[in-house]
Amino acid sequence: MLHVITFIILKTMNDKLKLLGDMEEKYTENKKELEDLLAVYLLEIKDENDRLVSSLRHNKPLTNSQSEKVETEASTKSERSTIPIAYNNKSVQPSAENSTTYTPPLSNQEQDTLEQSISAKVYALYDQGETIESIARKLDCGKTEVELMLKFNRKNS
Repeated sequence: MLHVITFIILKTMNDKLKLLGDMEEKYTENKKELEDLLAVYLLEIKDENDRLVSSLRHNKPLTNSQSEKVETEASTKSERSTIPIAYNNKSVQPSAENSTTYTPPLSNQEQDTLEQSISAKVYALYDQGETIESIARKLDCGKTEVELMLKFNRKNS
C-alpha cells in the first residue's frame, strides 16, 4: 500500500515539474518575441530619424505623409535633443531678404455661441422656483428625466 501511495505522489510531483517547465518555456518564448518586436520598432524609428535628418540636411521638402509622421512623433516625445543643421557645410544665418514678418491668415471671425445644456437649464429653472411639470413642459423633455437630473444634482451636492 505504501508503494502505491509513494508512486502516486511521485507521479503528481513529476506532472507539476513538467507543467512548470512548460510555463518556463512559454515565458522565454514570450520574452524573445517581445524583445524582437521592440528591436524591430527601434529600427523603424531609427530609419525614420535618419530620413528626417538627411532630408533636413539636403533641404529637401517632406511629403505630406512624411511630415505627418514627423509631427506625430515630435508631439509624442517628451524630450528633444537639438541637432545643429548645416546646409552645404555652412551655417544658416537669417538675412534681410529671408526675414519677413509673419502675418497670420485671416479667417472668418465668427463669434462662438454658448448654449446651456438641458441639465443646466433644469437646475436654473428649479432654482427659480418652477415645478417639475412646468420645467418638463418648457424644455420639451419628460417629467422623470427632470426628476432624475434633480436627484443626481442633490446627490453630487
